[in-house]
Amino acid sequence: MFSCLFKTIARPLALSLKPLTGSLRQDIPLRPATPLPSRPARLPDELLYHIMEYIRDDLVALKNCSLTSRTWHAVARRHLLSSINVHHYMSKQHLRSFKQFISDDPSRCSYITAIYFFAESYATDELFVVLKQLTRLRRLGFRRVRILPAIGHDDRDVKLSVHLDELSFVRCRDLKLTNQDADEDPPLSDGFSGIQPLASGHKTVVESCLTCKPPYFWADVDHAFHECIRQRVDLIRLVSMNLALHTPLGGVQRMVCAAQNLKFLSLTADQGEDIGLLSLKTCTSIRSVQLNLSLSKFMLRGHGCHEILTKAASVFNTCPFSSPLLEVRFHIQFVAFACFGALPNALDGLDMVDWRPLACAAKVMKHLAVEIHPDKRHLANKAWDPESCLPDIEDYEEGLQEVLSDTPLTLSWCRGDHEPTNFDY
Repeated sequence: MFSCLFKTIARPLALSLKPLTGSLRQDIPLRPATPLPSRPARLPDELLYHIMEYIRDDLVALKNCSLTSRTWHAVARRHLLSSINVHHYMSKQHLRSFKQFISDDPSRCSYITAIYFFAESYATDELFVVLKQLTRLRRLGFRRVRILPAIGHDDRDVKLSVHLDELSFVRCRDLKLTNQDADEDPPLSDGFSGIQPLASGHKTVVESCLTCKPPYFWADVDHAFHECIRQRVDLIRLVSMNLALHTPLGGVQRMVCAAQNLKFLSLTADQGEDIGLLSLKTCTSIRSVQLNLSLSKFMLRGHGCHEILTKAASVFNTCPFSSPLLEVRFHIQFVAFACFGALPNALDGLDMVDWRPLACAAKVMKHLAVEIHPDKRHLANKAWDPESCLPDIEDYEEGLQEVLSDTPLTLSWCRGDHEPTNFDY
């Protein structure tokens, strides 16, 4: 019955459509009158690399480009995975997620050149087990990380086979010894807000290596962590360090000695009590040494300032004569000296400074630059006009020049917008 019904309906329908099909075949040619547009030409790889290099800091653009094609995805991936941040308060979830991330695809490790750990508690063995897999690592940073002792196994057999260009420690501390909440941001030890990180166009030169003094005295923890890093990280290519000095200096001193190519060293000392404990005798390539000091009225009236400069001169004299030391810089802030408006007390502070101890280091210093920083309250006052408030100090520069005899000297005020100093290595 169904076959009869199909023949009854389908056959007349097919016959009715046959003329229409024939007319369509006659009206529409088999080939188009104009050729179809060809496939767009592929961009040269060199041009593609330049495009990705130009947008390497734009994560949104990189992600969009990675969806264009497999070729674009492979090139964009190198920049997307080049720098990794691992951070979360009081949790190991993000470290575990990162370990799982590189375990899922071990090839990802070859793209990671910089990794920074933020605000989390880590045991040293956990950290080094992860870092050991990053064979192309060049920049390693710890910021507000709470250091814990090894818990899983002995971490002495973990050795990193990388040559770092940048190593940074910023307010690292031990979880067991602090009563501070994780969300509380402790104040920085130094008040030199006008100083910016170093900048250099050379790709192999690091921008800065920071070690800020912890808010409390945890010397044993700090020393142990520095020693742990020194034994497991090759610092031979490190050329820039910015250290906040605090007792004991054993770990810091060994790190300075390990950085055989160190060219720039910045030292920050509260009241300068620890300056004389550091030696630069291994810094055969040092070009610039910067000393950041906070001087109080009490120190200037007593013998504290004289002792600080004496210790500083002894540190400079430890530089080998073969080192190309081109410049010594002093950044001085007079703490609790000035009020809003003009700075007459800062001039009184300059009168109290005894520069004579620096004369014994005149043979080592090719150039001395002294920069006076205003009190931080001036920088917070938006109505403060530095041009009208900062006095002329040419007379003080002449007096200091007499003490240093033939050593070139520059004495200036920092107006809070200090530009980075460029060094050609």
